[in-house]
Amino acid sequence: MEAKASSTEGLESLQGNHILLTTFRKSGVAVPTPVWYGRAGEKLYVFSLASAGKIKRVRNNQQVQVAACTGIGRVTGPTLEARARILPKDEEILARRALRHKYPIAFRFSEVFANGLLRRKWAFLEITLA
Repeated sequence: MEAKASSTEGLESLQGNHILLTTFRKSGVAVPTPVWYGRAGEKLYVFSLASAGKIKRVRNNQQVQVAACTGIGRVTGPTLEARARILPKDEEILARRALRHKYPIAFRFSEVFANGLLRRKWAFLEITLA
């Protein structure tokens, strides 16, 4: 019988600038998307436009999978089962801090560009390994 890895061991397998976040449609079809992520403790944080498909799919099904990947989505590590939740506005600061820490220039540029120039609404996901 194979021992299940702890969530910390699983999180350590996520190296690099991207993870492949796989969300699931109502039909059960998997939709993988490479995304930037930040980590704070045992949680991962991902951001996207609030109108993006991955946000809508998480609203319907919180079960997701994550794996280390390249920027174009080629998986480079084990796939991990997880749960995601859409953060309410008053909890977004943790996600923003984690993403600013990992991408100090690029994430801040994204915040200014999307919020200031495009006036787009953001959504943040909190991901916890199962």
